[in-house]
Formats: sequence, structure tokens, C-alpha cells
Amino acid sequence: MSQKAKMQCWECGKKFTKTIGPRTHEVRCPKCGSYDTVPLSEFAERTDI
Repeated sequence: MSQKAKMQCWECGKKFTKTIGPRTHEVRCPKCGSYDTVPLSEFAERTDI
């Protein structure tokens, strides 16, 4: 089951919407091409810091 998620790129700051499915591992920024993206959610937490 796929769902749309609001994302933000940590490299360039672009905010975008992406369809996320069970096989989605990484999301690429449509502006700069970086894979350093995170979901925009009050519950989302970056764990690699």
C-alpha cells in the first residue's frame, strides 16, 4: 500500500511530496538529486546524528 509523504532535502532545503511504498528505501530530491532527505512530520526524528 503506497501513500504520499511530505519530504524535505537536507542538502538544498527543497520541500516536496513523494509517493512512498513498502519497497521504498531511499528518496531522491527532485531539485539537487541528493538522497539526504527526511519526512516532514512532527513525529519524524533523524536517527543518524
